[in-house]
Amino acid sequence: MTASPRGYNAPRGMEAAVFLAVMLASVVMAADPQVMRVLSSIATEQGEARSLAVASYVAGCRGKNRFAFRNNKDAMETLRPMFNDEDAKVRAAALGLTVCYGAGTFDQEVISLLEDKDAEVRERAYEEAAHAASAEVMVGLAGQVESCAARIAELGEVDVKWCKFALYGLGETGKAIKDAAVKRRVADLSAPLLRSTAPGLREHALRNLELCGGAAHSEAVAAVVHLSFVTDAERKKAAGLAKTLKKRK
Repeated sequence: MTASPRGYNAPRGMEAAVFLAVMLASVVMAADPQVMRVLSSIATEQGEARSLAVASYVAGCRGKNRFAFRNNKDAMETLRPMFNDEDAKVRAAALGLTVCYGAGTFDQEVISLLEDKDAEVRERAYEEAAHAASAEVMVGLAGQVESCAARIAELGEVDVKWCKFALYGLGETGKAIKDAAVKRRVADLSAPLLRSTAPGLREHALRNLELCGGAAHSEAVAAVVHLSFVTDAERKKAAGLAKTLKKRK
């Protein structure tokens, strides 16, 4: 078998034949002719042609025949492996499948792609994670932010980019979840990054504190005012937010 850039082993020889047989069996079970045609292409095509077929399935979930595509359990054997396909375009297209099934169906797949070696796939994964409103995905994002905070003094330009994505995603999921303890956890994880020398990280950290922070975080926000490398605009915003947070529980 041949290892892909993500470590996924693409089936070859007899194993490929078995893999294809399983996928085609799920195509037949999917019943609806339109769904069967799309799944057949996904099962038999490779590379860009397969990514287009996956995109067609996603489009089907929004089209006139959407009820045949959405929550189609018989199609899962064909669709789920696309998140691990050796082609980055296929993996990126697979992230669109989250609209086709209930919340949480592909949480593990989305989390795993937060570490993808392809930048486009990774960005798409963070976008999906930010709007998942899922406790499981939030745990994945929390781990990313915690790692960023632990390496705050040594973050390079590329690291900062992904840490911004992680902070944004964590803030969005925290905003969507009403549990006070969860919101407090988002604020706790974001607060250390207020001390970053990277303006983008400070900006997203402040935003997360504004969305999810409370009185316990007011001092950390107020401390931003005294950092030598922040702008006057940041100092003003931090001072105002610190006063707001003091009034919260």
